[in-house]
Amino acid sequence: MFLELSAAIREEVVSILFHAQIEPEDAAALHEEPVAQARNGAGLSYAHESAAGAQAISAASGAAATGGNGGGSVTPIGGVGGAVATQQRVTSEHERLGRNDPCWCGSGKKFKKCHGA
Repeated sequence: MFLELSAAIREEVVSILFHAQIEPEDAAALHEEPVAQARNGAGLSYAHESAAGAQAISAASGAAATGGNGGGSVTPIGGVGGAVATQQRVTSEHERLGRNDPCWCGSGKKFKKCHGA
């Protein structure tokens, strides 16, 4: 019974594939349209989500072009005291697994074959 069903499905699929008619489109017109849009910049939008964001970016770029804060003096990020900011290291609660260690999920596979892929 399963074999008959399988044969009937194959026959129907082959029949549909052989009777399908594909109408070719003008390939040159399809190729030219995206190229013309890319040259003209069509479909691209250069807008910020909010007007405040656009103003902040323009103000920052204007300040950078004039040389900073306009007064000519540069203040370090840490303040005037001269304290050097150190970068804190991000640590994890879990120890780092090697690629050949057993996976943390308990599947019994190596980490590289399970969650490390």
